[in-house]
Amino acid sequence: MRKLFIVLLILCAWIELHAQSPKLKELWKLYRKEKFDELIEKGEVFLENDPDNIEFNFWVGKAYTRKSKIEEAFPYFEKAAMHKDPNSTIKARAQVYIGIYYFFKEKKDKSKEAFLEGQKIKSYSGISEASEFWYERLGFDDFFQDWSQKETEHFIFYFQDTTDLNYKRFINNCEQAYTAIDTFFHVTLPKKIDYYVWTSTTDARNIIKSAGAFAMSDICLIHGNTNENEGHEIAHVISLNSIEDIEKNRFITEGTAVYFDQTNLDIEQWFEGVLDDYDIKKIDVKKVWDNCEKFPANYYYHLGGLFVEALINEYGQDKFLEFFADQSYKNAQAVFGKELDDFIKEFESGFN
Repeated sequence: MRKLFIVLLILCAWIELHAQSPKLKELWKLYRKEKFDELIEKGEVFLENDPDNIEFNFWVGKAYTRKSKIEEAFPYFEKAAMHKDPNSTIKARAQVYIGIYYFFKEKKDKSKEAFLEGQKIKSYSGISEASEFWYERLGFDDFFQDWSQKETEHFIFYFQDTTDLNYKRFINNCEQAYTAIDTFFHVTLPKKIDYYVWTSTTDARNIIKSAGAFAMSDICLIHGNTNENEGHEIAHVISLNSIEDIEKNRFITEGTAVYFDQTNLDIEQWFEGVLDDYDIKKIDVKKVWDNCEKFPANYYYHLGGLFVEALINEYGQDKFLEFFADQSYKNAQAVFGKELDDFIKEFESGFN
């Protein structure tokens, strides 16, 4: 669902930029190519001569958000929101990011206000849907009014139902998982983790359009339920905030969360069952690494968990964290050396 909203936003942006100035087209092309540093540099040059340009400010802000630099993006979105056209798409989109920023800064009243202000703007339907998407996931929907809030050292929990006393055990497990994971990554998060704990998967599917657990690491937000392991999403938030400008790869990112999920399950035994389920006779780490979306999630999650475990055991914590900043195979070769391919072959031979 989130991908759908991103596609809608990109489509709206394309419509708006069509037949616009060459400078604006240049920034748009850089964004499409994910050259965010270059976009920021180029946009700043354009803004020197035209500091109040709504579009230039918006796209520089967008580039910063894609680099997970929400605070740096905020002043650009503030300027973009000053668009004089009351029905401006740019204005409406900027309000979404302003709302996210205030949530990140733990100013939830101002965050909610920004979203409501943006929703007044008559713009493309895709923008309204994106605003509603965030409004619901950040817990502003009226549905969350009766939820119970519990604050601990590292979390602000929101429980749909606390009649089951297991919620106290859930809180304790989350704090223990946080401490265990942080002993490896040593992170100071920018805020406490907002953790929405659902009792009804049907309600979750209706309200936030997702029945499974997920984390939005950039803003330290988790949605989940007491039937899923606590550590996986917490590991996402901690690990992905451990280093600035992480170049993520889903195989490594999910593998890391599996390895640090604190379930103490035998991942290898579980993985052998997965291989049987999907009738996989031979694994190819590099193929999954480069194209994990072509494989079943249950397969590449657990293969990634085992591979991350093997990397840490073989090369140690410091080398793994050096590699974690850029999770590409190319960077792995640079960090771990030429023997990486032999290491991968040996790893694969245990299953092939």
